[in-house]
Amino acid sequence: SWLTQHEFTKFDLESGWTDAIKIQGWKVGDYFMSVRIALCGSRQTPPTTATMLVLGREEVLSRLNHSINLIT
Repeated sequence: SWLTQHEFTKFDLESGWTDAIKIQGWKVGDYFMSVRIALCGSRQTPPTTATMLVLGREEVLSRLNHSINLIT
């Protein structure tokens, strides 16, 4: 996944990941809302990238994988 192949920095999360989302043709706001809910269980949280940096890559990946497993 993109998160495992790139640096886990504020710049990469805000620009690189956003570019990758746009390339897929997805709406960035909708995509990040889904990520926000997967990470925190709520639509109202601090900024998604800030939350991800506080949690760290391993916890972010764990929570995203857990959410994916719940819906598949």
